[in-house]
Amino acid sequence: MVFNLLRLDPLGRHTHPSFENVSDLAALWSNVAIAAGKRPAKPESLYPLPASKAQVEKQAAQASEQDRDMEYRFRSQELEENITPGKAIGQNGFVRAAQELLGNQAANTADE
Repeated sequence: MVFNLLRLDPLGRHTHPSFENVSDLAALWSNVAIAAGKRPAKPESLYPLPASKAQVEKQAAQASEQDRDMEYRFRSQELEENITPGKAIGQNGFVRAAQELLGNQAANTADE
């Protein structure tokens, strides 16, 4: 199901699939890489929009702290949408469990 979501919505605009329980890590890596390859490049420059800039600055001056907090959370979520294959593998539950086991084993070896 996760691979179909990545195939149908590679930009992650409508869904955010969880990589937690995917058991085929090689397929996860390749499917996330394919989806990432479909992202358009960020433009180097934008058209100047002075009226819009003035309106945004006016609204920012009037915004409360709660509004700024909400906007920050929204923007940070937007950044998370640019998932890489390595980040997807790192979110996988099996990989996290293995990391935890290896961390515990290393701690136990150091104690001996």
